Amino acid sequence: MWGFMLPGGLFMSRVSSLAYAALLIIASSSLAGAEESAAGAGDKIDPVLAEMMGQGEGKEIAVIVMLSPGANNDFAGLAEPAGLTVKYRYGLIPGLAGQATGQAISDLARDDRVAGIYFDRSTSLQQSGRAEQAEADENATAMPAASAGPENFSLPDGAFASDSPEEYISPARLIGADRLWEKGIDGRGVKVAVIDSGIDKNHPDLVGKVVAEKNFLSDEITADDLLGHGTMVAGIIAGTGAASGGEYRGIAPGADLISVKVIDGQGDGKVSDIIAGIEWAIYSGADVLSLSLGGINLGETNPPITMAADNAAAAGVVVCVAAGNRNNSDTQGTAAKSLAGPSSSSASSNSRDKGESGYMENLARQMDGSGPGETEDDRVRAQQLAGSDQQDVLLLLVPVVVALPPGLIDSPGDGVRVITVGAADSKGRMAGFSGSGPTRDDRIKPDVVAPGVDVISTVPSGLKRPVYVDDYYARESGTSLSTPVVAGLAALLLQAEDNLTSAGVKAAMTRGAEKLENSQGEAYEEYYQGAGMINALASHELLENTSSICGTVPDLWRAGRWAYLPAGKGVYVGLDAGADRPQKKIYALAPGDKDWNLRFVFFSNSSLDGVNTEAVGDLSEWVSLQALPERIAANDQKVFSASLAVPEDALPGLYSGSIRISSGRQVLMEIPVSVDVAEPLHLYSGTANISGAVVGNGWDYYYLETEAGSAEFQAKLNWQGEANLDLFLLSPTSEYYVGAASNGSSLSD
Repeated sequence: MWGFMLPGGLFMSRVSSLAYAALLIIASSSLAGAEESAAGAGDKIDPVLAEMMGQGEGKEIAVIVMLSPGANNDFAGLAEPAGLTVKYRYGLIPGLAGQATGQAISDLARDDRVAGIYFDRSTSLQQSGRAEQAEADENATAMPAASAGPENFSLPDGAFASDSPEEYISPARLIGADRLWEKGIDGRGVKVAVIDSGIDKNHPDLVGKVVAEKNFLSDEITADDLLGHGTMVAGIIAGTGAASGGEYRGIAPGADLISVKVIDGQGDGKVSDIIAGIEWAIYSGADVLSLSLGGINLGETNPPITMAADNAAAAGVVVCVAAGNRNNSDTQGTAAKSLAGPSSSSASSNSRDKGESGYMENLARQMDGSGPGETEDDRVRAQQLAGSDQQDVLLLLVPVVVALPPGLIDSPGDGVRVITVGAADSKGRMAGFSGSGPTRDDRIKPDVVAPGVDVISTVPSGLKRPVYVDDYYARESGTSLSTPVVAGLAALLLQAEDNLTSAGVKAAMTRGAEKLENSQGEAYEEYYQGAGMINALASHELLENTSSICGTVPDLWRAGRWAYLPAGKGVYVGLDAGADRPQKKIYALAPGDKDWNLRFVFFSNSSLDGVNTEAVGDLSEWVSLQALPERIAANDQKVFSASLAVPEDALPGLYSGSIRISSGRQVLMEIPVSVDVAEPLHLYSGTANISGAVVGNGWDYYYLETEAGSAEFQAKLNWQGEANLDLFLLSPTSEYYVGAASNGSSLSD
């Protein structure tokens, strides 16, 4: 409503020609999407690695070395003179992994054939942990509205009847996979690689399921699962439910499994092993990869592990990756303070965590050198940027503001071609831990969401970590658990359609998904849910009834602007208006304002010619498009951008239209576009007066027109209800100014 990621080898027939051709190109010269390396050798070394090098040049450090575009793959000629001890020579990406001293790393960085050198970091499994889940349960208890299922989420009868274990509804039933079983579609003939901690092959639900396995760990000699995580993922994908009478059956019980052990018994794994595991899984005939891991944030858009995941998808393999559990935008039970300090306008403010209250207050001090102030004077002064000729200022009433760090989607979930998976509960609410977008290059993530809260699945017996429900099963939460649900659905779709590519699977899933609604009955932003909750039956029907299978993420565009606070400090801000998620964007623009750049990803199962991208409808003249190429290859995924500028003479109101994508005379799809043009707030003799009521969370937007060079203005606002409100002014350049009362206080409440 409103809004403030080898030489040789054989592939199985499904992906053989596409995968082999793609990998040959990659191995020979490509750096698929990587940015050009900087001229300086120091710029090739990632910051964490550079810091480690400063701790002593004689110490060997685990590194991944990436080659420049056009460099030959003479790994020995590159590594041996520099003193790099090679661990892996990759075919999936143009690089190698090994050990090197600080001096050797410096020497490598000076080589023109080297594009970048990265520390071989540890990754983490994407489970939320019981502490986080307990907090989520407590939050849900505090919000009765969250217990009601949204009308557009088609759960089976009785889904909301009880929270007791006896009423457990499996992910297979929640997404409708059981409806495809009735059609004889159970994943038979499809191989799914679990790139994780190994699989317990002796579990009753998994006996005979593992057709290949490999251990990439040097400190564990067995391929068995000593952690339990990989077995749990495997059971969600393809468990037969033998030990539970079918109750805990996986999504694709007929699929085969490939076990790729890259995570040890403590939950640790190295990026180099994961990339090698991805490569081996492809060469072992995997059709689908399930990667319930991440936590790798390199501060760039295409690090080696993301490149490996994207290249695997380009080779024809469906790559499902966890969105991660780093999201901290849960508005319940967290500190959500405005720059004015504790706001009495929020009924729930007393219940918020006092220990986290200082963050936003510190930002206030950074902005004007003072702490939060309170005054009964409601006159507000806003200082305009020196030399600015901007005239529009958007006036917002903000009850609570929360800080949102950017880049909550870690590698490899930030890949363009992968299917990034968020988590929701059985009632259709987004999980509090589920990672959210945008990515560092401003794309929408996750792509879809799936059940990932209190999921019960297979585990080995006798381990300490799992929360057992009996000898064979445990209950856990996290995007680790939602990712294999999507991998299982991918297996079902691949069985149902022989000619389906990885891009086609992504299209079927996103176009068949259903939007989830927050606790106020409004659809979650795309940055939380992507296309929505996967729906097995709807995706399958799309395959049966659509000749040209294609899709986009996002699948709609509500024009708005990002909220940053303070100016130039790069802190995202969201509005906490009582829903279970804060709103990340402001979905209202003033005349002359602009939604600068929204990045879409278009994906197509088959090749397309004569592709045309155009804006149609009432706001067609407002939209500028970076058009898709006229020809798109099968299994391709293309990023294109769009911006929207509201004319200076636009009247207030809601405008709509669409972005139409066609191939020749065939319209492939239309992406709905809308923009809410705000009402003006007129100034008379330097003072603006308006009366109204802020009811619930029904927000109104107003903008002020001021003369260029105006040093200050005064605005008086009358309202009904709570005694205190926080007043924010937003400039057209998305810079925020905290209103300063005329008596010198930092903010007027």
